[in-house]
Amino acid sequence: MAGTVSAKTVRAALGGAGVLGVDAGALAAKWGVAEALTEVDARFAHSAWLGLWQDIIQQTGKESVGLEAAERLPWGHWDVIDYLIGTSENLGGALRRFERYFAVISTGVAHVLEPHDEHVHLARHYSPDCYTRLLAPAEFAFASVVIRMRTALGFRWCPEQVRFAAPAPASQAACRQFFGCAVRFDVETSAIVIESSALELPMQRPDPALRAILERHAEMLVGQLVTSTDLVSRTRRGILDGLRDADVSVARTARRLGMSVRTLQRRLQDSGQTFDELVDTTRSGLARRYLGDPMLSIQETAHLLAFGDLRGFYRAFRRWEECTPAEYRKRARPALGGAGASGP
Repeated sequence: MAGTVSAKTVRAALGGAGVLGVDAGALAAKWGVAEALTEVDARFAHSAWLGLWQDIIQQTGKESVGLEAAERLPWGHWDVIDYLIGTSENLGGALRRFERYFAVISTGVAHVLEPHDEHVHLARHYSPDCYTRLLAPAEFAFASVVIRMRTALGFRWCPEQVRFAAPAPASQAACRQFFGCAVRFDVETSAIVIESSALELPMQRPDPALRAILERHAEMLVGQLVTSTDLVSRTRRGILDGLRDADVSVARTARRLGMSVRTLQRRLQDSGQTFDELVDTTRSGLARRYLGDPMLSIQETAHLLAFGDLRGFYRAFRRWEECTPAEYRKRARPALGGAGASGP
C-alpha cells in the first residue's frame, strides 16, 4: 500500500462529515473504514482517505470542508503530536517535531521544512500514488497545523502566506479569513510560508523533560509503521516462531507483532495477502525442504509443521503437489542430492 492514515485521521473526516449533515456511517462503510470508530491503532489506505473527502464535498456542495473539519478538532486529538507541539521551546521546534513525526498521522504525505531566503516553507509532499489536487485534504492539514500552533503560542498567529496545489474554490473568503494571510492556489507545491524570525516565537508551556518522554514514544510509533513488504516478512517470521511452538494462530502472531488481530488482518489484506495464505505458503515451502532431508521421517515433518495428525498433513500436501509426501520424497531426493534441511 502506497500510504496509510491513522484511525484518528479518518475519525476527523467522518466527524466533519457528520456535522455537515452527511451520513458518516454510510460513508465509512462505503470506503471500508468503519473500524476507525472502534480500533484506535487501525490504519487505512490513503486512497480511502481521499475518497472520503471527495464524497463529503460532493454531498455537501462545500469546497472548504477541510477548514470546518479542522476547526472542530479539540486539542489532544492527535495525541503525542499535539503534546510535542505544546511542550516545544518555540515555534521552530514545534514545526520540526511536526515534520519528524507526521508519519504517525499519515505516511501518504510528508510535511518538510524548507529554507527560502528569509522564509521557511512547511511544504506538503506526497508519496508515490498518493498525489491529489483535491483542496480539502491539504486545507484540513494546514488548518490543523495553524490551530495547534496558535493554541501552543497563546495568540492568533498567522503565517506569511499559504499556498495550495489545488484549483481555487468559487469563494476564497473563508480560507483567507481563517489563515489571516494571503492565500494562493494552483501552485506547484502546497506550503505554509513562515518568516524565519517567527521560528523563535516562544511557546507558552515548554517542558523539556516531558518532551523527551514524548519524543521517545513518538520514535517508537514511527518505528512501528512498517511497509507492506516489511509486515509480510515480519508475519512470516512470526509464523515460523509459531511452528516451533505448534501455535500458528493469527492471535498469537498479532500479539508478537504488537497489534490487534483485526489490524494485522487488515494490513495484510491491503498488501494483497491473508494470514491463512501466508501460513499455507510457509508450511508448503518447509514441507518440501524437510522431505528432502533423509534424517526426518514424514511423521516428524508433519509435527514440525504443527499438523495435529498425519491425515491433515497428507491432505495439505496433496493440495500443494498433487501427490503424497512419500511420492514427492522419492521423486525429489535425487535432485536434492540428499542435502539435509535446516530448521525454520
